[in-house]
Order: sequence, then structure tokens, then C-alpha cells
Amino acid sequence: MRFDIHLPASLAEAEGIDQGAIEDWVERCLDRFEASPEGKASVEAGLGNPYLATLLELAIEDIGVGPAEMGPGDLNYVLQEVFPRRALAEPDGVPLLVGSLKAFAAWLDREFGLAKSEEWAPALTDEAAATLREKLAEQADFSIARTVAQLGEASGLSIVDEPWFRDFAAAEEAKRQAAGRRRPRVDAKKKKAQRKAKKKARRKNRKKR
Repeated sequence: MRFDIHLPASLAEAEGIDQGAIEDWVERCLDRFEASPEGKASVEAGLGNPYLATLLELAIEDIGVGPAEMGPGDLNYVLQEVFPRRALAEPDGVPLLVGSLKAFAAWLDREFGLAKSEEWAPALTDEAAATLREKLAEQADFSIARTVAQLGEASGLSIVDEPWFRDFAAAEEAKRQAAGRRRPRVDAKKKKAQRKAKKKARRKNRKKR
């Protein structure tokens, strides 16, 4: 059965985020990609990258778009604004992420006729990759500074009142606030129970026929 690359309406809806359902859909999507010639070639080239799943999940969570609906502006926003602040990623992983995105786009082109290689190209340039590396490095620096501050407090040497640290922390907090979720989460347990109930109902209906 051919996979429908268009994001289901239940995941794109604005009233809430079902994290479990999003992860399931992305996993099924990437399973098909990894089994494709483009996916196998990317793995052989050393481009197997867990960040790809994270990026696709963030795109659905934050702006409600899947790969088919994602334009160059959407990809650039998620890649440069959302991903650096919400993903635990190393700057050195950027070439792998960009390479896997190009392979993924080539699969979308061939399998679904979406022309994503051309459409996403402006967001996947060397310059864009360099900018993403810088942003991930900044986040790493902030994490280190926060750890140093915590260790200092534990030793009785606080740096949190230093003007440079206050300015740095305030700027980072402003960035995080600006990158807040567009959509609220829904109760994951409630949604999971609803999915189970629907599956049970479908099985029951099949038995009656």
C-alpha cells in the first residue's frame, strides 16, 4: 500500500498536538524513505541522521506542516529558528542533517512528484548550513555557561549577578520565548485511548460484515 505523504488533517489541526501520533506518522514516513534507493544511498554515504526525524516532528508541532506541505520558507524557519532552540543537536551534525534532507527531498521528488529538491534548495545552501552551525554553537555555549553558574553556586561562587551573565541569560530567554509553540499540546494519554477505541471499533465492525 502506497504511503500518503500529505499530512493527515488530524495532525495539522490547530487546536492541539498529539505527540505520540506525530512520532508514529514521522516514523512510518521515514521507514519508507530509508527503504528507498535514495534512503539506502544516504545511509551508505554515512548520512543516516536521527536529526531528520526531529526536524520533521518539530515542523508538524510548531507550524502544522508535513513534508508535502512544507515550502522553502517553512523549512528555513524550522531549520534556523525552531531546531536550534528545541533540538539537542551538535554543530558538527549539520552537514549530516543537510545531506539527509537533500536525499529526503530527492525521494519526495521521485516517489511523489513534489519537486522538493528545487523548492528546498534556498534553505539548504552552504551559507544556510554555516548559519545553523553558528546557532547550535551558541546554544551549546549557553548550556555550558548555565552549568558553570550552577557549579559556581554550589561552591559558593555565584556569577548570576554579574552584568555580562544577566545580559546573556536575558537575551537567550527572549529568544526562547519568541520561539514558543504555535499550538498547545493535547493530553497524550487521552489521545492514545481514543486511538485504541477507534481501532477496537474498526475490528468489531469488520467481524459483523
